[in-house]
Amino acid sequence: MDEKENKNNQKEPVQEPEEKVTKETTSQPEGVKESTASPQASPEESISAPEEEKIDYEITGEEKLPNSVMKYNLTIKAEYFKEKLESKLKDLKSNVIIPGFRKGKAPMKLVEIQFGESARRETVEELFPQLMKQVVAEKELEVVGEPTLKTFDVAEDGSLNLEAEVEFIPQLELSDDEYKNVEVEIDPIIITDEMVDNYIEDLRWENSILRPKTEDAVFEKGDALIADITVKDEQGNRIEELCAENTLYRRPEKILPEQVVAALAGKRRNDTLEVKVPNERKNQKGEVVSKNDIFSVTIRDIKTVEVPELDDEFAKDLGDYDSLEVLRQKIKERFETAAAEQEKQNVLDKIYGDIIMRHKIELPKGLIARQTRQLAIEHLESLEREGLELPSDMQEKFFDSKAREAVAQLYYWLISREIARRENIQVSEEEINAELERIGQQHGRKALAIRASLERQKQFDDFVEQLKMKKVGDFVLNNAKIKYKSQVTKGVD
Repeated sequence: MDEKENKNNQKEPVQEPEEKVTKETTSQPEGVKESTASPQASPEESISAPEEEKIDYEITGEEKLPNSVMKYNLTIKAEYFKEKLESKLKDLKSNVIIPGFRKGKAPMKLVEIQFGESARRETVEELFPQLMKQVVAEKELEVVGEPTLKTFDVAEDGSLNLEAEVEFIPQLELSDDEYKNVEVEIDPIIITDEMVDNYIEDLRWENSILRPKTEDAVFEKGDALIADITVKDEQGNRIEELCAENTLYRRPEKILPEQVVAALAGKRRNDTLEVKVPNERKNQKGEVVSKNDIFSVTIRDIKTVEVPELDDEFAKDLGDYDSLEVLRQKIKERFETAAAEQEKQNVLDKIYGDIIMRHKIELPKGLIARQTRQLAIEHLESLEREGLELPSDMQEKFFDSKAREAVAQLYYWLISREIARRENIQVSEEEINAELERIGQQHGRKALAIRASLERQKQFDDFVEQLKMKKVGDFVLNNAKIKYKSQVTKGVD
């Protein structure tokens, strides 16, 4: 039987986490191009237009709009615009055919009457990229994406008036006391022997052997189950994230509601049962629309579970562990390392969170959209690699969560790069090579080969930026005054 296994309750294998060369949350967001070692979008790179002669213009008005958008009222001088428009009309005169005239022989006045409007629009569209390049350079803006031409008109004196909008990266002005010597109080994350024992118990079940039961056997406590499960609310709406088909439940009592497990007792293959599980569901207005989830379970197969003995042989079967005690110690060390990293992240979350609240940073919508799209693509690709797909009724919640994640990442990026600028934090070639060597040793590859791979995939700049942001985080942590709350036992996420 080609069943899937529900692993919602299972932990990761006991091994050192493999390090992948990927973008971190603090790496440069998509849509902001880099001109130096810092993640800055230079005007020259952000607006794609060929080099042209300087346009004779002036800024007649500017206004900062919400969500980090600048609106500019611009005027291109009459003499300059007239010259460009006449050049466009001459090109048209040479190439268009007007009835009654040979190609290129129609009077200019007639060409202007027939094609003047389109010639003016084409001229404006050709001038706009270079014009905005100059404006962005003059205002020293760090832009996101391409500027937008909102309106234009030709004045009576022949000058061209335009209104343009452009999204820009907001600039933070931090003070030293916002990220230096900040007092932070956090809960300690304490790893207990019980956590380690529970993890090892999960490993025993993950490595258990399933044996078929007789045809007329009934489901008993401790059995594994292969089943089709459909869940709906009281209105008949399908709850996709709880539905499964031909799925193995190695430990049903750890995954399924207790009401369902209780109802399974004594049931046989091909039996179908329906169980109400209390669960209040609300609509977007907060109104209760359902008080129960209706589980429909069809049993495909029942198996007994043989769990391996908890001894030294079990530890050796899992990997390079000489004994059960060595296995237990390795797990605890790994948990403690993860806990220490989580505590560091909690400190940074508090410090950065206070900065975000204090400065009320407005992020450009275009930047949020691009970062959201990138995160969604990465997540969906990971699901596809595992042979999974996103249920249709979860898509809205999925993209909402990715948008929130994108905003959080962008906040971190903005704050980190400002701290890097203020403290002149850079990554040296020696530090880059050391990190490449470390990753190379872990993956059994040469550092030069990893660097070449990153450069070929255009990920090297992100790799360097990731190192830089890590240095910023270490700088903030080293300058923080950390105080632990009462010793409360907490697990590691």
